[in-house]
Amino acid sequence: HTIDNSTNEFFTSLLNPRRAQDTNRLGEDRGNSDLDVRHKFALSLTYQVPDVKTENRFVKTLVNGFQIGSIYLAQSGQPVSLQSGNAGIDSNGNGDTAGDRASVNPFASGLGGSDVFALCELPNGTVGQSNGGPGAFNVATGVASGGGCFDPSDPTGNTFFPAIGYSPVNLNSKYVITGPGARANLGRNSFTGPGFGILNFSVGKKFHFSENKYLLAKADIFNILNHPNYSLSNGNVFSTAGVTTATTTPGYVIPTDANFLKASTLFSGGFRSMTLGLKLVF
Repeated sequence: HTIDNSTNEFFTSLLNPRRAQDTNRLGEDRGNSDLDVRHKFALSLTYQVPDVKTENRFVKTLVNGFQIGSIYLAQSGQPVSLQSGNAGIDSNGNGDTAGDRASVNPFASGLGGSDVFALCELPNGTVGQSNGGPGAFNVATGVASGGGCFDPSDPTGNTFFPAIGYSPVNLNSKYVITGPGARANLGRNSFTGPGFGILNFSVGKKFHFSENKYLLAKADIFNILNHPNYSLSNGNVFSTAGVTTATTTPGYVIPTDANFLKASTLFSGGFRSMTLGLKLVF
C-alpha cells in the first residue's frame, strides 16, 4: 500500500491532478499514491515440444523444433481522484480549480454522480435553490448561478443571495460536485479504477541448418481471448499518441459528466493482435 501527498510532477493526467487541492493544507492530500496498484500477478511459461525421433528428413523437418509460450498478466486498478475542479469549479476559492475534489453523499442508494443545487436563505427566512433565471428555483446550475440563488424580486437576474449549503440534484447519487465555498469530504485518490487481465500466447518453430544455426519463425498473439480491459492506460503498443489516455478522458472523474465512472464508454478495452516474425540465429 503506497501512500503520499503528491505523485505527478508534470501534466500527465487529469485523473490524478499534479497540484494540491489547497497548497496551505497539504495534509489533506495525503492518500493513496497514483502508483498504489495493490495486486499484480505475472505468469510466464515456455515449453519446448519434444522432438520426434525418426530417420525421415521430411517428417523430422515438419514436426520437430516447435516451442510454445504464454504470459498471463493481471493487476488491480489505479487510484483516481473524483473532482469538481475539472468541471471548472473552484470549490475552495483559492483561484485554482486543479485538485478540487468532489464530495460523497452519505444518503445515496446508487453509485452515480450528480450536480448540486445551491441552497440560500431568502429575505423572508425561507430557503431557496439555485436557478437558471430570475425566480426559477428548480433548475440545477450550481456555479452558473454564481453559487447562489437569484433574487426572485429582481427581474434582471443581477441580484442573488450567497449559498449557505448544497443539495444533490439526484439524491440517489453517491458522488456530487462540491459547490463554491464548500469543503470536499472525499480524499485524494479515493476511488480505484478497473484492473485488467490479459493472456498472450506464442508459437515458434526452428528450422535447423546445422546444430548451432537455425531460422526461427514465430507468431505472437496478444490478448488471445480478446478480453476487454477498460484500464486507464493505453494498451496499444503501436500507438504513437502516447502511453496513457488519462490526459484525454477527464469525464471519468467528473460527477456531472455523462461518462462518469463509465470506463467502457471512455476506454477502448484493447483488442486481439498478432505479430509474425523471423529470426536467424547463427
